[in-house]
Amino acid sequence: TRSASLDALPLADWERIVAVNLTGTFACARAAFAATKGGVAALTRVIAAEGAPLGITCNAIAPLARTRMSDAFLAGRADGGEPATVAPLVVFLASPVSADVNGEIFRVRDGRIGVVRTEMPEGVAAAGGTWSVEEIAARIAQLLRP
Repeated sequence: TRSASLDALPLADWERIVAVNLTGTFACARAAFAATKGGVAALTRVIAAEGAPLGITCNAIAPLARTRMSDAFLAGRADGGEPATVAPLVVFLASPVSADVNGEIFRVRDGRIGVVRTEMPEGVAAAGGTWSVEEIAARIAQLLRP
């Protein structure tokens, strides 16, 4: 871990952080899937937070759109999402009209636009003030309930 804003972080430190945090996580999880999209979402939010005082905004778009990379995945889908269906959102986010939109992850799919939300609810308190593995196991259904 390095404690510096993005504009002051040396590239070598960035590469070490990515190697440990993203590549390390990927190496553990790659049998199931890669974490690059989550990395993009997290980096978007960091850039948005650090850029805000400087008037810099950063948002991301996670489209279901037909590209060379997604063509095989979307094969046979009538609603395969031509890139032009994402273009209006790109233009909006690049315009001054979106100046107050910052740190958002937009999902575009099947003619709909949504915002991906990751929220921390109030949570559940441990019965005795400190959680134990046994109490977590006993109350996991309560913790997972929306």
